[in-house]
Amino acid sequence: MATTSAKRVSVEDVPGDDFAEFYERSCAMVERAVAPIVGPDALDVTHDAMMIAMARWSHVATLDQPVAWVRKVAVRLAWRRAGRDRKAVTLRPVTPTDDFAERERAVDLEAVLTYLQPEHAAVFVLSQFDDIEVAEISRRTGVPTATVKVWVHRSRRRLADRACGLHGRWVSEQVDNPSSLAARMRAHGHDRYVESALEHLVDRTVRWELRIADGRYWLGTDDGARMDRGLVRVTPTDVRMLSVAEPAGTAVHRWSLDGDRLQLPLARTEIVPTGGAPDEVYRAAYFGGTTLKWQGPLGHLPPD
Repeated sequence: MATTSAKRVSVEDVPGDDFAEFYERSCAMVERAVAPIVGPDALDVTHDAMMIAMARWSHVATLDQPVAWVRKVAVRLAWRRAGRDRKAVTLRPVTPTDDFAERERAVDLEAVLTYLQPEHAAVFVLSQFDDIEVAEISRRTGVPTATVKVWVHRSRRRLADRACGLHGRWVSEQVDNPSSLAARMRAHGHDRYVESALEHLVDRTVRWELRIADGRYWLGTDDGARMDRGLVRVTPTDVRMLSVAEPAGTAVHRWSLDGDRLQLPLARTEIVPTGGAPDEVYRAAYFGGTTLKWQGPLGHLPPD
């Protein structure tokens, strides 16, 4: 991070001994609070906050805890500076023509963090990279412990699919219709369920479409018909889909990414049968031997 030329606060410049004493007593404490967010720029940020406090000292001095007020101002300034610095790191666009090695190089964790709000990113780094306890993060940043937990949880969901390279819109390479779906289900040993399952699938020619964005997924057809939706949790080996549609439940898929092509063989499912057919029958129709091709990035999915 670049060091700014912010004016240093001098005790000779301050209005009265009270502020001078406050500055000498509190400066190091405030600097420690913002150091995890802005690193070597912590002293600059601290002095910026102290100058704001000096300008408002007649009010700040009357507060029960003036140091807490200055710390909050400093943390706010630190988040803004961290946001500017992170936005300077750009994520190179990934196109379907990239090979796998190029795609892996494009997914840089520092760049992925730019998708978080600066304050969320700062708390996430403290928790997940520096392994600092929630209570200590709360003390350093002035953010309530419950809020820290929520931010870390939401950030983990938002970053997982981006960091693994699964964020985006995926469409099946092969075209499907009732005949091809029936053949696929029979190939997976689901002969007895073909007729009942087809009633809940499609009666036309389509391609399957899967959208993954910021911890959520949408599964349907390329003409916009939705089959399933919910939360998604991506790990280095598995994609866990927590369906919020009826019937709700969880299905876990192994994932294999080769450049811009994705396969999702089923590992297990806890979703109850639909129309008398087990959930694995439908997942064989969607993903059994199916290759999905990346079509591009997504913004946010619409609310559930």
